[in-house]
Amino acid sequence: MGFRKKSSKFYTIAILIPKYDHRIERLIKSFRKSIFKVKEKKKIEIKFHDSLEMHRVYFLEKLNLENIKIYSLTLNKERVYSNLREFKDNLNKFLTKNLLHKIPFYSNEALTLVVDKFLSSGGIELYDSYILHNLPKNVVEMKILHLNSSVCPCLQATDFIVGAIFQKYENGNLKYFDIIKEKILIDETYLPSKKKVNPPYPVPSVSTRHHSFRRTYSPITTTNFPI
Repeated sequence: MGFRKKSSKFYTIAILIPKYDHRIERLIKSFRKSIFKVKEKKKIEIKFHDSLEMHRVYFLEKLNLENIKIYSLTLNKERVYSNLREFKDNLNKFLTKNLLHKIPFYSNEALTLVVDKFLSSGGIELYDSYILHNLPKNVVEMKILHLNSSVCPCLQATDFIVGAIFQKYENGNLKYFDIIKEKILIDETYLPSKKKVNPPYPVPSVSTRHHSFRRTYSPITTTNFPI
């Protein structure tokens, strides 16, 4: 999440809830084999940013056939006060908590939240503590896993979802968004208007269904992208 002159204007996070995790894994494997023509064991990670337009469309069309739910929140970075911009990890935690609270979970639900790993061990502790102390009211238990997207097919699928939604806000490009729009149950903007306000969140001091969460376009997870 950058705030430099060449940085993007928006920052998107998304949560993917697949009914069947194994089907997403199968889709990723099939996509790699058909597009890259390499042996399965090489485990090439697929990324929206590194993919050709035709491959993005192909993958999103296949993903749209799956039984999935998508929830997203996009931050208008231009409205974030300058004194808060240095606390990028806190912004990320706040956006995640905000999005989780918008999802209509069932009563007494136990969840596993799989997060694209981008934090140090100390940062992970703070992240988990903040999220677990601010759980949605219907969630009684949550396990948080921080995994490299290269070993998690659902995170790779979520990267494509985030890329599609991000293109809508950053470039006004609906080509990818329209493919999966029927699967998107929440698509909201945080701080949408021009007037700047101070985000009302505390800065931290310090079933089981798998929910894949993906932040987007930060130098830690995506290369060669203006941040």
